[in-house]
Amino acid sequence: MDFEPLKVPSLGSRVRSAMWFGFSCSWRFLLGFQLPPRSGQLPGKTARVQQLEVWSPGQFEMVLFTLYSPAHAFLWMATGATNWMAMGFVMGLVGAQVSLV
Repeated sequence: MDFEPLKVPSLGSRVRSAMWFGFSCSWRFLLGFQLPPRSGQLPGKTARVQQLEVWSPGQFEMVLFTLYSPAHAFLWMATGATNWMAMGFVMGLVGAQVSLV
């Protein structure tokens, strides 16, 4: 990464750039072309920074996930309430495996 500060363009350069942008916009408007985008950034070295937010569960969320995870929901939906005693045992085993992981 390059941490050098960006150089600010001179006043004359900024005035010339603004005048050219205005001239270009007026002619494009008159001729029916798409207007150019106005960048608010200074020319030179710029970098885009992206940030990723990650969910980090607390202790309560981890216990809740261990007791009833998506695997439990899938098992219950796949078998239903017809054999609830066997499913209670299987879900207990799945909960033990999830808590170990």
